[in-house]
Amino acid sequence: MEHYWRLPGDDVLAVEYAMGDGTTTLELREYQKAVWRAIVQDGKKRAACPWHRRAGKDKTFLNIMVTKA
Repeated sequence: MEHYWRLPGDDVLAVEYAMGDGTTTLELREYQKAVWRAIVQDGKKRAACPWHRRAGKDKTFLNIMVTKA
């Protein structure tokens, strides 16, 4: 599922994968935990993430959107 983000939003496999238990779907790195806490747990609406390339920005925010949906 390396390229699951390329699948359409209504694809059954993509939705099932993204809504996994959180452990198998996404393991947060230390610098991602602060953003996750701020948006998911504390209810913030915006976050600025000046992370390096390939830092997991797409996967992090995709999983945040799925969690908030």
